[in-house]
Amino acid sequence: MALRVFVLSLVCFLPFQFQAQHRLADSLRSRLLRQSDPDTTRIILLNQLAYELRDDSAAHAYKYAQEARAISENVHYTKGKAEAYALIGLSLWSQANYSLALKNLLEGLALADSLQYAQAQADILSYLGLVHGSIGGLNKALQYQLQAHALQHKLKNTKQEIRTLNSIGDCYLRLKLYPKSFIYYKKALELGTPLKYGLASNYRNIGNVYEAEGELEQALSNYLIAKKISDSTNDLRNKSQIRKSLGSVYFKQKKYELAETALREGFALSLQGNFRSITYELSELLARVKEAQGNLTESIYFYQLYDQYNDSIRQGVEPSKIASLQIEYESQRHELEIARLKKDSEIQHEELKQKNVLLGTTAIVILLIILFLIYSIRSYKFQKKFNQKLAQHNTEIDGQQSELAEQRDEVITLNEEIRAQQEEVVQQRDALFEKNKNIEQLYKSLTQVNLQLEVLVARRTAALEEQNKRLSEYTHITANKLVEPTFHILNLVELIRTHKTANVDSALTEKLKLSSAELDLIIRSISDTLQQGLNAYENKI
Repeated sequence: MALRVFVLSLVCFLPFQFQAQHRLADSLRSRLLRQSDPDTTRIILLNQLAYELRDDSAAHAYKYAQEARAISENVHYTKGKAEAYALIGLSLWSQANYSLALKNLLEGLALADSLQYAQAQADILSYLGLVHGSIGGLNKALQYQLQAHALQHKLKNTKQEIRTLNSIGDCYLRLKLYPKSFIYYKKALELGTPLKYGLASNYRNIGNVYEAEGELEQALSNYLIAKKISDSTNDLRNKSQIRKSLGSVYFKQKKYELAETALREGFALSLQGNFRSITYELSELLARVKEAQGNLTESIYFYQLYDQYNDSIRQGVEPSKIASLQIEYESQRHELEIARLKKDSEIQHEELKQKNVLLGTTAIVILLIILFLIYSIRSYKFQKKFNQKLAQHNTEIDGQQSELAEQRDEVITLNEEIRAQQEEVVQQRDALFEKNKNIEQLYKSLTQVNLQLEVLVARRTAALEEQNKRLSEYTHITANKLVEPTFHILNLVELIRTHKTANVDSALTEKLKLSSAELDLIIRSISDTLQQGLNAYENKI
Protein backbone atom coordinates (compact mmCIF):
# COMPACT_ATOMS: atom_id res chain seq x y z
CA MET A 1 0.00 0.00 0.00
CA ALA A 2 2.81 2.40 0.92
CA LEU A 3 4.51 1.64 -2.39
CA ARG A 4 1.36 2.53 -4.33
CA VAL A 5 1.09 5.84 -2.49
CA PHE A 6 4.74 6.54 -3.41
CA VAL A 7 4.08 5.80 -7.08
CA LEU A 8 1.01 8.06 -7.09
CA SER A 9 3.00 10.87 -5.47
CA LEU A 10 5.59 10.60 -8.24
CA VAL A 11 2.85 10.81 -10.85
CA CYS A 12 1.41 13.94 -9.22
CA PHE A 13 4.59 15.91 -8.53
CA LEU A 14 7.11 14.99 -11.22
CA PRO A 15 5.23 16.77 -14.05
CA PHE A 16 5.90 20.06 -12.30
CA GLN A 17 9.60 19.24 -12.28
CA PHE A 18 9.99 18.11 -15.86
CA GLN A 19 7.15 19.45 -18.03
CA ALA A 20 8.06 22.55 -20.02
CA GLN A 21 5.50 24.82 -21.48
CA HIS A 22 4.32 23.56 -24.84
CA ARG A 23 3.81 26.88 -26.57
CA LEU A 24 2.67 25.50 -29.91
CA ALA A 25 0.15 23.17 -28.26
CA ASP A 26 -1.17 26.04 -26.12
CA SER A 27 -1.50 28.22 -29.20
CA LEU A 28 -3.39 25.48 -31.03
CA ARG A 29 -5.73 25.01 -28.05
CA SER A 30 -6.48 28.75 -28.03
CA ARG A 31 -7.23 28.75 -31.75
CA LEU A 32 -9.37 25.65 -31.30
CA LEU A 33 -11.50 27.43 -28.69
CA ARG A 34 -12.10 30.28 -31.15
CA GLN A 35 -12.85 27.86 -34.01
CA SER A 36 -15.95 26.08 -32.71
CA ASP A 37 -17.57 25.40 -36.10
CA PRO A 38 -17.23 21.73 -37.18
CA ASP A 39 -15.47 22.46 -40.46
CA THR A 40 -12.19 21.69 -42.19
CA THR A 41 -10.35 24.41 -40.22
CA ARG A 42 -11.25 22.74 -36.93
CA ILE A 43 -10.23 19.34 -38.36
CA ILE A 44 -6.81 20.70 -39.31
CA LEU A 45 -6.34 22.27 -35.85
CA LEU A 46 -7.40 19.02 -34.11
CA ASN A 47 -4.98 16.93 -36.18
CA GLN A 48 -2.14 19.40 -35.56
CA LEU A 49 -2.82 19.35 -31.82
CA ALA A 50 -2.97 15.54 -31.76
CA TYR A 51 0.39 15.43 -33.58
CA GLU A 52 2.01 17.91 -31.18
CA LEU A 53 0.81 15.89 -28.14
CA ARG A 54 1.82 12.47 -29.54
CA ASP A 55 4.95 12.31 -27.33
CA ASP A 56 3.45 14.23 -24.42
CA SER A 57 0.05 12.68 -23.71
CA ALA A 58 -1.11 9.73 -25.80
CA ALA A 59 -4.62 9.87 -24.30
CA HIS A 60 -5.12 13.55 -25.21
CA ALA A 61 -3.70 12.99 -28.68
CA TYR A 62 -6.16 10.11 -29.15
CA LYS A 63 -9.09 12.30 -28.03
CA TYR A 64 -8.27 15.15 -30.45
CA ALA A 65 -7.65 12.76 -33.36
CA GLN A 66 -10.96 10.97 -32.71
CA GLU A 67 -12.83 14.27 -32.86
CA ALA A 68 -11.05 15.18 -36.09
CA ARG A 69 -12.04 11.81 -37.62
CA ALA A 70 -15.72 12.24 -36.58
CA ILE A 71 -15.97 15.75 -38.06
CA SER A 72 -14.15 14.61 -41.24
CA GLU A 73 -16.78 11.91 -41.76
CA ASN A 74 -19.61 14.43 -41.34
CA VAL A 75 -18.16 17.00 -43.74
CA HIS A 76 -16.69 14.37 -46.12
CA TYR A 77 -13.14 15.67 -45.75
CA THR A 78 -11.20 12.57 -46.79
CA LYS A 79 -7.74 14.11 -46.43
CA GLY A 80 -8.43 15.12 -42.80
CA LYS A 81 -9.92 11.69 -42.13
CA ALA A 82 -6.76 9.93 -43.38
CA GLU A 83 -4.59 12.13 -41.14
CA ALA A 84 -6.90 11.50 -38.16
CA TYR A 85 -6.72 7.70 -38.63
CA ALA A 86 -2.92 7.96 -38.74
CA LEU A 87 -2.79 9.93 -35.47
CA ILE A 88 -5.33 7.63 -33.79
CA GLY A 89 -3.16 4.65 -34.74
CA LEU A 90 -0.04 6.41 -33.43
CA SER A 91 -1.65 7.25 -30.06
CA LEU A 92 -2.98 3.69 -29.73
CA TRP A 93 0.52 2.35 -30.42
CA SER A 94 1.84 4.61 -27.62
CA GLN A 95 -0.74 2.99 -25.32
CA ALA A 96 0.33 -0.52 -26.49
CA ASN A 97 -3.06 -1.26 -28.12
CA TYR A 98 -1.39 -2.68 -31.19
CA SER A 99 -4.28 -4.49 -32.90
CA LEU A 100 -6.54 -1.41 -32.81
CA ALA A 101 -3.60 0.80 -33.78
CA LEU A 102 -2.95 -1.41 -36.81
CA LYS A 103 -6.65 -1.33 -37.79
CA ASN A 104 -6.76 2.50 -37.77
CA LEU A 105 -3.42 2.84 -39.54
CA LEU A 106 -4.45 0.47 -42.34
CA GLU A 107 -7.75 2.33 -42.78
CA GLY A 108 -5.84 5.59 -42.94
CA LEU A 109 -3.37 4.15 -45.45
CA ALA A 110 -6.23 2.93 -47.67
CA LEU A 111 -7.67 6.48 -47.71
CA ALA A 112 -4.24 8.00 -48.38
CA ASP A 113 -3.71 5.51 -51.24
CA SER A 114 -7.09 6.43 -52.76
CA LEU A 115 -6.16 10.12 -52.62
CA GLN A 116 -2.53 9.47 -53.60
CA TYR A 117 -1.72 11.66 -50.58
CA ALA A 118 2.04 11.07 -50.40
CA GLN A 119 2.74 12.77 -47.04
CA ALA A 120 0.04 10.75 -45.24
CA GLN A 121 1.29 7.57 -46.95
CA ALA A 122 4.85 8.23 -45.75
CA ASP A 123 3.74 8.99 -42.16
CA ILE A 124 1.43 5.96 -41.89
CA LEU A 125 4.06 3.59 -43.31
CA SER A 126 6.44 4.76 -40.56
CA TYR A 127 3.75 4.29 -37.89
CA LEU A 128 3.02 0.79 -39.22
CA GLY A 129 6.71 0.07 -38.85
CA LEU A 130 6.51 1.14 -35.19
CA VAL A 131 3.56 -1.19 -34.57
CA HIS A 132 5.18 -4.20 -36.27
CA GLY A 133 8.43 -3.52 -34.40
CA SER A 134 6.53 -3.53 -31.10
CA ILE A 135 4.83 -6.89 -31.84
CA GLY A 136 8.07 -8.53 -32.92
CA GLY A 137 7.81 -8.25 -36.70
CA LEU A 138 11.17 -6.57 -37.09
CA ASN A 139 11.70 -7.43 -40.78
CA LYS A 140 8.22 -6.16 -41.64
CA ALA A 141 8.87 -3.07 -39.50
CA LEU A 142 12.18 -2.45 -41.31
CA GLN A 143 10.47 -2.79 -44.67
CA TYR A 144 7.84 -0.20 -43.73
CA GLN A 145 10.44 2.21 -42.30
CA LEU A 146 12.63 2.01 -45.40
CA GLN A 147 9.62 2.77 -47.63
CA ALA A 148 8.64 5.65 -45.35
CA HIS A 149 12.18 7.05 -45.39
CA ALA A 150 12.33 6.98 -49.21
CA LEU A 151 9.02 8.90 -49.40
CA GLN A 152 9.99 11.46 -46.73
CA HIS A 153 13.29 12.10 -48.51
CA LYS A 154 11.45 12.56 -51.82
CA LEU A 155 8.98 14.95 -50.14
CA LYS A 156 11.95 16.83 -48.58
CA ASN A 157 10.32 16.59 -45.13
CA THR A 158 13.57 16.63 -43.17
CA LYS A 159 12.04 16.35 -39.68
CA GLN A 160 10.02 13.26 -40.59
CA GLU A 161 13.06 11.86 -42.41
CA ILE A 162 15.04 12.18 -39.16
CA ARG A 163 12.31 10.21 -37.34
CA THR A 164 12.34 7.43 -39.94
CA LEU A 165 16.15 7.23 -39.81
CA ASN A 166 15.94 6.72 -36.04
CA SER A 167 13.22 4.08 -36.50
CA ILE A 168 15.36 2.22 -39.06
CA GLY A 169 18.25 2.35 -36.60
CA ASP A 170 15.93 0.92 -33.90
CA CYS A 171 15.08 -2.02 -36.18
CA TYR A 172 18.74 -2.79 -36.88
CA LEU A 173 19.54 -2.41 -33.16
CA ARG A 174 16.89 -4.98 -32.19
CA LEU A 175 18.16 -7.24 -34.98
CA LYS A 176 21.61 -6.83 -33.34
CA LEU A 177 23.09 -5.33 -36.49
CA TYR A 178 24.87 -2.64 -34.50
CA PRO A 179 27.12 -1.10 -37.20
CA LYS A 180 24.13 -0.54 -39.50
CA SER A 181 22.12 0.84 -36.60
CA PHE A 182 24.93 3.24 -35.72
CA ILE A 183 25.12 4.48 -39.35
CA TYR A 184 21.42 5.43 -39.43
CA TYR A 185 21.54 7.08 -35.99
CA LYS A 186 24.58 9.17 -36.99
CA LYS A 187 22.90 10.19 -40.25
CA ALA A 188 19.81 11.32 -38.30
CA LEU A 189 22.08 13.31 -35.96
CA GLU A 190 23.79 15.02 -38.92
CA LEU A 191 20.43 16.07 -40.37
CA GLY A 192 19.00 17.13 -37.00
CA THR A 193 21.93 19.18 -35.67
CA PRO A 194 21.47 22.23 -37.99
CA LEU A 195 17.72 22.17 -37.26
CA LYS A 196 18.20 21.41 -33.53
CA TYR A 197 15.57 18.72 -34.01
CA GLY A 198 15.46 15.20 -32.52
CA LEU A 199 18.87 15.58 -30.86
CA ALA A 200 17.81 14.00 -27.54
CA SER A 201 16.49 10.91 -29.35
CA ASN A 202 19.64 10.67 -31.47
CA TYR A 203 22.02 10.80 -28.51
CA ARG A 204 19.89 8.26 -26.61
CA ASN A 205 19.84 5.93 -29.61
CA ILE A 206 23.61 6.20 -30.08
CA GLY A 207 23.95 5.46 -26.36
CA ASN A 208 21.75 2.36 -26.86
CA VAL A 209 24.22 1.05 -29.46
CA TYR A 210 27.15 1.63 -27.09
CA GLU A 211 25.26 -0.08 -24.27
CA ALA A 212 24.42 -3.07 -26.48
CA GLU A 213 28.11 -3.37 -27.37
CA GLY A 214 29.08 -3.22 -23.67
CA GLU A 215 30.69 0.25 -23.77
CA LEU A 216 28.80 1.54 -20.73
CA GLU A 217 30.77 4.79 -20.17
CA GLN A 218 30.23 5.86 -23.77
CA ALA A 219 26.58 4.94 -23.43
CA LEU A 220 26.22 6.90 -20.17
CA SER A 221 27.90 9.97 -21.71
CA ASN A 222 25.38 10.01 -24.58
CA TYR A 223 22.44 9.38 -22.22
CA LEU A 224 23.42 12.35 -20.04
CA ILE A 225 23.64 14.63 -23.12
CA ALA A 226 20.21 13.37 -24.20
CA LYS A 227 18.78 14.01 -20.71
CA LYS A 228 20.10 17.59 -20.65
CA ILE A 229 18.51 18.31 -24.03
CA SER A 230 15.18 16.61 -23.29
CA ASP A 231 14.74 18.33 -19.90
CA SER A 232 14.22 21.63 -21.76
CA THR A 233 11.28 20.12 -23.71
CA ASN A 234 7.91 18.57 -22.84
CA ASP A 235 8.57 15.31 -24.70
CA LEU A 236 7.47 12.91 -21.94
CA ARG A 237 8.06 9.83 -24.10
CA ASN A 238 11.68 10.75 -24.72
CA LYS A 239 12.24 11.77 -21.09
CA SER A 240 10.90 8.47 -19.79
CA GLN A 241 12.93 6.46 -22.35
CA ILE A 242 16.14 8.35 -21.50
CA ARG A 243 15.64 7.66 -17.79
CA LYS A 244 14.98 4.01 -18.60
CA SER A 245 18.30 3.92 -20.49
CA LEU A 246 20.14 5.69 -17.65
CA GLY A 247 18.63 3.29 -15.13
CA SER A 248 19.71 0.34 -17.28
CA VAL A 249 23.35 1.52 -17.42
CA TYR A 250 23.46 2.38 -13.72
CA PHE A 251 22.03 -1.08 -12.96
CA LYS A 252 24.75 -2.75 -15.05
CA GLN A 253 27.33 -0.59 -13.24
CA LYS A 254 25.72 -1.72 -9.93
CA LYS A 255 24.89 1.89 -9.02
CA TYR A 256 21.51 0.82 -7.72
CA GLU A 257 20.45 4.04 -6.01
CA LEU A 258 21.13 6.10 -9.14
CA ALA A 259 19.40 3.41 -11.20
CA GLU A 260 16.33 3.46 -8.92
CA THR A 261 16.09 7.30 -9.03
CA ALA A 262 16.28 7.40 -12.83
CA LEU A 263 13.82 4.51 -13.26
CA ARG A 264 11.29 5.93 -10.81
CA GLU A 265 11.37 9.29 -12.61
CA GLY A 266 10.91 7.51 -15.95
CA PHE A 267 8.11 5.38 -14.45
CA ALA A 268 6.19 8.47 -13.30
CA LEU A 269 6.65 10.20 -16.66
CA SER A 270 5.47 7.12 -18.61
CA LEU A 271 2.38 6.86 -16.39
CA GLN A 272 1.63 10.52 -16.97
CA GLY A 273 1.89 10.13 -20.73
CA ASN A 274 0.13 6.73 -20.67
CA PHE A 275 3.02 5.09 -22.52
CA ARG A 276 2.19 1.53 -21.48
CA SER A 277 4.99 -0.26 -23.31
CA ILE A 278 7.61 2.00 -21.64
CA THR A 279 5.90 1.54 -18.24
CA TYR A 280 6.01 -2.19 -18.85
CA GLU A 281 9.78 -2.12 -19.50
CA LEU A 282 10.42 0.20 -16.54
CA SER A 283 8.46 -2.12 -14.21
CA GLU A 284 10.77 -4.97 -15.11
CA LEU A 285 13.92 -2.89 -14.57
CA LEU A 286 12.65 -1.56 -11.23
CA ALA A 287 11.86 -5.11 -10.10
CA ARG A 288 15.39 -6.21 -10.97
CA VAL A 289 16.94 -3.19 -9.19
CA LYS A 290 14.88 -3.77 -6.03
CA GLU A 291 15.80 -7.45 -6.18
CA ALA A 292 19.51 -6.52 -6.42
CA GLN A 293 19.04 -4.20 -3.43
CA GLY A 294 17.46 -7.07 -1.47
CA ASN A 295 14.06 -5.40 -1.22
CA LEU A 296 11.97 -8.40 -2.25
CA THR A 297 8.62 -6.82 -1.33
CA GLU A 298 9.00 -3.95 -3.78
CA SER A 299 10.66 -6.27 -6.30
CA ILE A 300 7.62 -8.57 -6.23
CA TYR A 301 5.30 -5.57 -6.54
CA PHE A 302 7.07 -4.33 -9.68
CA TYR A 303 7.18 -7.87 -11.11
CA GLN A 304 3.40 -8.04 -10.57
CA LEU A 305 3.03 -4.70 -12.40
CA TYR A 306 5.27 -6.07 -15.15
CA ASP A 307 3.04 -9.16 -15.48
CA GLN A 308 -0.11 -7.04 -15.52
CA TYR A 309 1.25 -4.79 -18.28
CA ASN A 310 2.54 -7.84 -20.12
CA ASP A 311 -0.92 -9.46 -20.05
CA SER A 312 -2.57 -6.21 -21.06
CA ILE A 313 -0.17 -5.71 -23.96
CA ARG A 314 -0.60 -9.27 -25.13
CA GLN A 315 -4.36 -8.78 -25.13
CA GLY A 316 -3.75 -5.85 -27.46
CA VAL A 317 -1.83 -8.16 -29.78
CA GLU A 318 -4.19 -10.55 -31.54
CA PRO A 319 -2.20 -12.29 -34.29
CA SER A 320 -5.34 -13.53 -36.07
CA LYS A 321 -6.89 -10.05 -35.97
CA ILE A 322 -3.67 -8.45 -37.13
CA ALA A 323 -3.40 -10.96 -39.98
CA SER A 324 -7.04 -10.40 -40.97
CA LEU A 325 -6.50 -6.62 -40.87
CA GLN A 326 -3.44 -7.00 -43.06
CA ILE A 327 -5.37 -9.24 -45.48
CA GLU A 328 -8.29 -6.81 -45.49
CA TYR A 329 -5.94 -3.92 -46.26
CA GLU A 330 -4.21 -5.93 -48.99
CA SER A 331 -7.59 -6.80 -50.53
CA GLN A 332 -8.63 -3.14 -50.37
CA ARG A 333 -5.34 -2.21 -51.91
CA HIS A 334 -5.84 -4.79 -54.69
CA GLU A 335 -9.36 -3.46 -55.27
CA LEU A 336 -7.96 0.04 -55.38
CA GLU A 337 -5.30 -1.09 -57.85
CA ILE A 338 -7.97 -2.83 -59.95
CA ALA A 339 -10.09 0.32 -59.87
CA ARG A 340 -7.02 2.33 -60.77
CA LEU A 341 -6.18 -0.07 -63.63
CA LYS A 342 -9.77 0.15 -64.82
CA LYS A 343 -9.57 3.89 -64.65
CA ASP A 344 -6.23 3.77 -66.48
CA SER A 345 -7.88 1.54 -69.13
CA GLU A 346 -10.69 4.03 -69.53
CA ILE A 347 -8.15 6.81 -69.75
CA GLN A 348 -6.20 4.82 -72.37
CA HIS A 349 -9.42 4.20 -74.32
CA GLU A 350 -10.18 7.88 -74.15
CA GLU A 351 -6.63 8.65 -75.19
CA LEU A 352 -7.01 6.23 -78.14
CA LYS A 353 -10.17 8.01 -79.22
CA GLN A 354 -8.37 11.29 -78.92
CA LYS A 355 -5.46 9.85 -80.94
CA ASN A 356 -7.87 8.74 -83.71
CA VAL A 357 -9.42 12.18 -83.73
CA LEU A 358 -5.93 13.59 -83.76
CA LEU A 359 -4.94 11.37 -86.73
CA GLY A 360 -8.02 12.49 -88.69
CA THR A 361 -7.28 16.05 -87.81
CA THR A 362 -3.65 15.52 -88.81
CA ALA A 363 -4.70 14.15 -92.24
CA ILE A 364 -6.94 17.14 -92.80
CA VAL A 365 -4.17 19.43 -91.69
CA ILE A 366 -1.71 17.71 -94.11
CA LEU A 367 -4.19 18.13 -96.98
CA LEU A 368 -4.64 21.75 -96.06
CA ILE A 369 -0.86 22.12 -95.95
CA ILE A 370 -0.53 20.66 -99.48
CA LEU A 371 -3.21 23.02 -100.75
CA PHE A 372 -1.50 25.82 -98.93
CA LEU A 373 1.84 24.89 -100.56
CA ILE A 374 0.24 24.95 -104.05
CA TYR A 375 -1.33 28.26 -103.27
CA SER A 376 1.97 29.48 -101.85
CA ILE A 377 3.89 28.53 -105.05
CA ARG A 378 1.40 30.38 -107.23
CA SER A 379 1.43 33.25 -104.84
CA TYR A 380 5.23 33.21 -104.92
CA LYS A 381 5.32 33.62 -108.71
CA PHE A 382 2.77 36.37 -108.57
CA GLN A 383 4.63 37.93 -105.69
CA LYS A 384 7.89 37.78 -107.64
CA LYS A 385 6.40 39.79 -110.53
CA PHE A 386 4.77 42.10 -108.10
CA ASN A 387 8.09 42.54 -106.30
CA GLN A 388 9.80 43.53 -109.56
CA LYS A 389 7.18 46.19 -110.20
CA LEU A 390 7.39 47.16 -106.61
CA ALA A 391 11.18 47.50 -106.94
CA GLN A 392 10.71 49.91 -109.86
CA HIS A 393 8.19 51.87 -107.86
CA ASN A 394 10.56 51.83 -104.94
CA THR A 395 13.33 53.26 -107.16
CA GLU A 396 10.99 56.05 -108.29
CA ILE A 397 9.92 56.58 -104.72
CA ASP A 398 13.59 56.74 -103.66
CA GLY A 399 14.17 59.47 -106.28
CA GLN A 400 11.11 61.33 -105.11
CA GLN A 401 12.23 60.90 -101.53
CA SER A 402 15.62 62.40 -102.47
CA GLU A 403 13.88 65.40 -104.04
CA LEU A 404 11.62 65.67 -101.04
CA ALA A 405 14.66 65.49 -98.80
CA GLU A 406 16.28 68.39 -100.73
CA GLN A 407 13.04 70.36 -100.57
CA ARG A 408 12.78 69.54 -96.91
CA ASP A 409 16.33 70.88 -96.40
CA GLU A 410 15.38 74.07 -98.27
CA VAL A 411 12.25 74.40 -96.19
CA ILE A 412 14.30 73.88 -93.07
CA THR A 413 16.73 76.61 -94.23
CA LEU A 414 13.81 78.95 -94.99
CA ASN A 415 12.30 78.17 -91.65
CA GLU A 416 15.58 79.01 -89.98
CA GLU A 417 15.76 82.33 -91.89
CA ILE A 418 12.14 83.08 -91.02
CA ARG A 419 12.86 82.20 -87.42
CA ALA A 420 15.88 84.56 -87.48
CA GLN A 421 13.72 87.32 -89.02
CA GLN A 422 11.05 86.68 -86.46
CA GLU A 423 13.62 86.99 -83.73
CA GLU A 424 14.84 90.28 -85.32
CA VAL A 425 11.24 91.55 -85.56
CA VAL A 426 10.72 90.61 -81.94
CA GLN A 427 13.88 92.52 -81.03
CA GLN A 428 12.72 95.56 -83.09
CA ARG A 429 9.29 95.33 -81.52
CA ASP A 430 10.91 95.32 -78.11
CA ALA A 431 13.09 98.32 -79.12
CA LEU A 432 10.01 100.22 -80.42
CA PHE A 433 8.22 99.38 -77.23
CA GLU A 434 11.12 100.84 -75.27
CA LYS A 435 11.12 103.94 -77.54
CA ASN A 436 7.37 104.35 -77.10
CA LYS A 437 7.88 104.19 -73.39
CA ASN A 438 10.61 106.88 -73.69
CA ILE A 439 8.34 109.02 -75.92
CA GLU A 440 5.53 108.72 -73.42
CA GLN A 441 7.90 109.77 -70.68
CA LEU A 442 9.13 112.72 -72.86
CA TYR A 443 5.52 113.66 -73.62
CA LYS A 444 4.71 113.68 -69.96
CA SER A 445 7.84 115.77 -69.32
CA LEU A 446 6.92 118.13 -72.18
CA THR A 447 3.41 118.52 -70.86
CA GLN A 448 4.82 119.44 -67.48
CA VAL A 449 7.26 121.90 -69.12
CA ASN A 450 4.39 123.45 -71.12
CA LEU A 451 2.39 123.85 -67.97
CA GLN A 452 5.39 125.43 -66.30
CA LEU A 453 5.94 127.70 -69.37
CA GLU A 454 2.33 128.80 -69.29
CA VAL A 455 2.70 129.69 -65.64
CA LEU A 456 6.01 131.44 -66.39
CA VAL A 457 4.51 133.36 -69.35
CA ALA A 458 1.57 134.42 -67.21
CA ARG A 459 3.95 135.62 -64.56
CA ARG A 460 6.15 137.43 -67.08
CA THR A 461 3.07 138.99 -68.71
CA ALA A 462 1.93 140.30 -65.36
CA ALA A 463 5.48 141.56 -64.71
CA LEU A 464 5.62 143.28 -68.10
CA GLU A 465 2.25 144.86 -67.50
CA GLU A 466 3.50 146.16 -64.15
CA GLN A 467 6.69 147.36 -65.84
CA ASN A 468 4.69 149.04 -68.61
CA LYS A 469 2.58 150.73 -65.94
CA ARG A 470 5.74 151.98 -64.25
CA LEU A 471 7.14 153.14 -67.62
CA SER A 472 3.90 154.93 -68.32
CA GLU A 473 4.21 156.66 -64.97
CA TYR A 474 7.87 157.41 -65.79
CA THR A 475 6.87 158.81 -69.16
CA HIS A 476 4.18 160.92 -67.48
CA ILE A 477 6.64 162.09 -64.89
CA THR A 478 9.26 162.83 -67.56
CA ALA A 479 6.80 164.48 -69.83
CA ASN A 480 4.94 166.53 -67.27
CA LYS A 481 6.66 166.91 -63.94
CA LEU A 482 10.34 166.93 -64.98
CA VAL A 483 9.90 169.61 -67.69
CA GLU A 484 8.63 172.28 -65.39
CA PRO A 485 11.49 172.26 -62.76
CA THR A 486 14.03 171.97 -65.55
CA PHE A 487 12.49 174.96 -67.32
CA HIS A 488 12.52 176.97 -64.07
CA ILE A 489 16.16 176.18 -63.44
CA LEU A 490 17.18 177.11 -66.99
CA ASN A 491 15.30 180.44 -66.72
CA LEU A 492 16.83 181.19 -63.30
CA VAL A 493 20.28 180.43 -64.62
CA GLU A 494 19.67 182.78 -67.60
CA LEU A 495 18.38 185.54 -65.25
CA ILE A 496 21.35 185.17 -63.00
CA ARG A 497 23.63 185.51 -66.02
CA THR A 498 21.90 188.61 -67.27
CA HIS A 499 21.05 190.35 -63.96
CA LYS A 500 24.13 190.42 -61.69
CA THR A 501 22.80 192.50 -58.74
CA ALA A 502 23.11 191.42 -55.11
CA ASN A 503 19.47 191.38 -54.29
CA VAL A 504 18.53 189.71 -57.50
CA ASP A 505 21.25 187.07 -56.96
CA SER A 506 20.09 186.06 -53.54
CA ALA A 507 16.42 185.85 -54.65
CA LEU A 508 17.31 183.88 -57.76
CA THR A 509 19.63 181.69 -55.83
CA GLU A 510 16.85 180.90 -53.38
CA LYS A 511 14.45 180.03 -56.27
CA LEU A 512 17.17 177.98 -57.88
CA LYS A 513 17.53 175.95 -54.65
CA LEU A 514 13.84 175.34 -54.57
CA SER A 515 13.75 174.25 -58.22
CA SER A 516 16.77 172.03 -57.69
CA ALA A 517 15.14 170.40 -54.63
CA GLU A 518 11.94 169.87 -56.55
CA LEU A 519 13.95 168.33 -59.45
CA ASP A 520 15.78 166.09 -56.98
CA LEU A 521 12.47 164.81 -55.60
CA ILE A 522 11.17 164.18 -59.08
CA ILE A 523 14.36 162.26 -60.03
CA ARG A 524 14.11 160.19 -56.82
CA SER A 525 10.48 159.46 -57.59
CA ILE A 526 11.45 158.31 -61.10
CA SER A 527 14.21 156.14 -59.68
CA ASP A 528 11.86 154.52 -57.14
CA THR A 529 9.24 153.89 -59.80
CA LEU A 530 11.76 152.23 -62.10
CA GLN A 531 13.14 150.12 -59.21
CA GLN A 532 9.61 148.94 -58.22
CA GLY A 533 8.89 147.94 -61.83
CA LEU A 534 12.07 145.89 -62.00
CA ASN A 535 11.36 144.27 -58.66
CA ALA A 536 7.82 143.40 -59.73
CA TYR A 537 9.09 141.80 -62.98
CA GLU A 538 11.73 139.75 -61.19
CA ASN A 539 9.21 138.53 -58.63
CA LYS A 540 6.74 137.49 -61.31
CA ILE A 541 9.41 135.60 -63.20
